Amino acid sequence: MKVYQYGYELDPLCIPDGLYKTFVNSYSSRAEAPLLIIDEVENTLHAKILQYIIDELKNSESTMIITTHSPIVINMVDPGGLLMVEMTLEGSVFKRVREPEEARRD
Repeated sequence: MKVYQYGYELDPLCIPDGLYKTFVNSYSSRAEAPLLIIDEVENTLHAKILQYIIDELKNSESTMIITTHSPIVINMVDPGGLLMVEMTLEGSVFKRVREPEEARRD
């Protein structure tokens, strides 16, 4: 992939990680893959770009598994599709979010 700014080709080391992530996530949302897995979707992304990516993913036909630690991401999605993971002494406990505010509170 080549990136240009003001007619000059940018060296790959000068291209922000967020730009690469935006391209990959945007392409993935249109690729019609049966399953997309995105770890910590919010990393290296500006809030406006994150909203764009979330909107693109919402319009995708793919089944998605997206991990996050960010309440910002939780506020951008329908909490009805959220599954929360809690670490306990016995191991990881998975629970479906019943009330939208539950996801925002934890």
